[in-house]
Amino acid sequence: MHSNDYATAQSLMVSVTVSSIGAMQLHFLEPGVKVNGDHYWNTVLLNMLLLDIRSVFEDYYVLQ
Repeated sequence: MHSNDYATAQSLMVSVTVSSIGAMQLHFLEPGVKVNGDHYWNTVLLNMLLLDIRSVFEDYYVLQ
């Protein structure tokens, strides 16, 4: 995705992990993607946010 795609989008979904050490990488979801529970769990949480968390905290974290 190019930065121009975001400028013309009607809405934009961004997800980020925030912890005691601060915010981690911003993850931009494709414009127009429909996020249901399965998509959030399998794509956003498992393949984006948990990778950030584990890169810093390894196995020592609590999701809230």
